[in-house]
Amino acid sequence: MICYVSQYAGFCFGVSLAVDAAYESYSSGACMLGEVVHNPSVVRDLESRGMRRVSDPEQIRPGEKALIRAHGVGEDVINRLRDLSIPVIDRTCPKVKRIHDIVRRATASGNRVVIAGNRSHPEVIGTMGWCAGAVVLETTSDAQEYAEAHSSEGAEICLVSQTTFNKKKYGEIRDILEAGGVKLIYHDTICLDTSDRQRETSEYSKKVDCVIIVGGMNSSNSTKLYEIARSNCKAMHVESAYGMDIGEVVRLNAVFITGGASTPIENVALAVDTLKNACREAGVPFELYAQGRAALFFEPVALR
Repeated sequence: MICYVSQYAGFCFGVSLAVDAAYESYSSGACMLGEVVHNPSVVRDLESRGMRRVSDPEQIRPGEKALIRAHGVGEDVINRLRDLSIPVIDRTCPKVKRIHDIVRRATASGNRVVIAGNRSHPEVIGTMGWCAGAVVLETTSDAQEYAEAHSSEGAEICLVSQTTFNKKKYGEIRDILEAGGVKLIYHDTICLDTSDRQRETSEYSKKVDCVIIVGGMNSSNSTKLYEIARSNCKAMHVESAYGMDIGEVVRLNAVFITGGASTPIENVALAVDTLKNACREAGVPFELYAQGRAALFFEPVALR
């Protein structure tokens, strides 16, 4: 078996900032305002160390601090924290903050905002909190309906996307709106890390038998990788190595293992080691290929 490992495995820059801040501050009374990262193993570990998770500023106790995760929050949440005199550790991803600035300025200029993304995702909810009356488009059908309803209007629409949205789908939504006569002020707000992982997964899924995505089931970027992979080959989305169907995987010729931007590289490494050990026990040759930053973590292995 040949096992390829994503060169982008591990936390993205924004997630690293938030997770590092959580581990640096849990002992000094900080609590998570929402899950610091959409990865159950990280959240469980922080909670085991005594870091509380709350969903509302009113749940924060006197003397505690609020850690704002990479997804960000709306302006109303920031104001409530200030009114309650709660110290804030703001680790909103800089790329998400850029979107907040874009939609805030658009609203101030009188432009309506359209967000391509998942309306229930915390990043999108937070972005909506920095503008007025934003509309969220999740699918191309949503875009078609919006174009039909607003094509006759002359006002320009500010179009942004969730940073972890499917890049191909975002392009399709933009094209449908423009073809439908909607005047757009278009912003490319998909994170480069997200784009790189999606592109890499698309490429490998066309040359391997199976793609294994390690990541939380509530992780948007992990889910997008799964959707991309399964359009070309067999795909597995697992929260940990223990979720893999090892009996099936060891019978394959080539696999690609990757993880979402919120997946610790250690979780990806455990999936690789689990597969390597299963191949050894089954007497299956195992060759490991890792490039980019993954090559610094994984040593190439050839078991014969």
